[in-house]
Amino acid sequence: MIVIFTARTAGNYALNGQWYGSNPQSATNGGDGPDVHVTSGLTSLFNGVSNYGSPADFDISSATLGEGQKVEFAMGYNTANDYYGGTNFSAIITATPEPSLYGFLGLGLAGLGMVIRRRRA
Repeated sequence: MIVIFTARTAGNYALNGQWYGSNPQSATNGGDGPDVHVTSGLTSLFNGVSNYGSPADFDISSATLGEGQKVEFAMGYNTANDYYGGTNFSAIITATPEPSLYGFLGLGLAGLGMVIRRRRA
C-alpha cells in the first residue's frame, strides 16, 4: 500500500504517524508486522518494522518540502514475506511556521502597542 502526500506550498512540515499489523496470521507464519518507509523523491525520511499487534510510531519533526513535492508512505511485506499483517496506518502532517513569521508577528504587536500608547497620551 502506498499513500502519497503532496505539499501545497513550500516550507517545513512535521510528519507524525503510527502503523501496526493487526492480523495474527502474520505471527503464525513466522513473521512480524509490516514494514513502513517514508520517502521524498530518492531521500529516505524513515524506515521501520512493527511487531504484530504493537503499534509503531514515526516522528519526523522537520521535513523541508518544495511546492508540489511528494512524500510517499509505503507499507510492504513483513519478514515472513506476506501481506497478512493487516496494516493499520495513520499520519498527521502539519506545516511548521518559518522563524521569520514570529519576527513579523513581534513587529506587528510592537507597532500595535505603539499606536495604542500614542492614543492614550
